[in-house]
Amino acid sequence: MATPSAESIQKAEELKVKGNDEFKVGNYDKAIDFYTQALQENYNAVILANRSLAYIKQEKWALACKSNIIARPSHPHPSPFQTSTPTRACARCPTT
Repeated sequence: MATPSAESIQKAEELKVKGNDEFKVGNYDKAIDFYTQALQENYNAVILANRSLAYIKQEKWALACKSNIIARPSHPHPSPFQTSTPTRACARCPTT
C-alpha cells in the first residue's frame, strides 16, 4: 500500500473528526460512513478501531470483529481499546 500524501492524511483526519462528532451524538451509521471515507484517504488502525466501536454500538459483531482484526496488525502499539473492547466483540460474533 502506498504512503498517503499529506493532503490525504489531512482529509482523513477531518473525516475522522466528523465521524467522532456523529459517534458522540449516537449517529453510528453516519459515523461509520465518515470513518469509511477516511480509510479511503488514509488507511490506519485508529480509524479502523473507531469504526469497529461504532459497529459494536450497533451490535454488528461480525463487522466490528473484522475491523478489529484488520486494525491490530497495522499498528505497532495497539491501544488498550484495540485489544479489549473489539476482542469482546469478536467473542460475541457467531462466526468466530
